[in-house]
Amino acid sequence: MSSNRIGSARSAQRDVCERLSKRLDELTAREGMRNNAEKIALLRKAFFADIDALQKSGKVKLPR
Repeated sequence: MSSNRIGSARSAQRDVCERLSKRLDELTAREGMRNNAEKIALLRKAFFADIDALQKSGKVKLPR
């Protein structure tokens, strides 16, 4: 991989991390979350709601 592509990948990773951090701040401010476990659970709920709905409908079975 060229150094330019590595830099681009790192920039994309940094962008994703910044967006996740911003979203976490918004969610925790709204929900009043205090500890990391609550924050992780809230992020999971926000980002995987569509997968949870598919799993509940029986259309998708996820491995445990």
